[in-house]
Amino acid sequence: MVLGLFDQARMIDARRAAFRENRLFFPVTYGETEGVHDYEIALSVLAARSSQLARLVTHRFSLAEVADAFALADDKRRGVLRVVVTP
Repeated sequence: MVLGLFDQARMIDARRAAFRENRLFFPVTYGETEGVHDYEIALSVLAARSSQLARLVTHRFSLAEVADAFALADDKRRGVLRVVVTP
């Protein structure tokens, strides 16, 4: 998900992204539905389903192990759902 943009236009290698099955999403942020901000709705869903969502993270790494985290996330044979890197 794209959460920020560059000040200048950047080239994207669409062929590489397609072969890696990458998808880009450009969400409209800070929207409202009946006076409730979209991030408030998202936070309430996350809070209500936190135990179910926690199972989606299959591996955790420290920031010092970021290279290992990316290598594991790229290995489609290992059954990795989500890799989280924390400082």
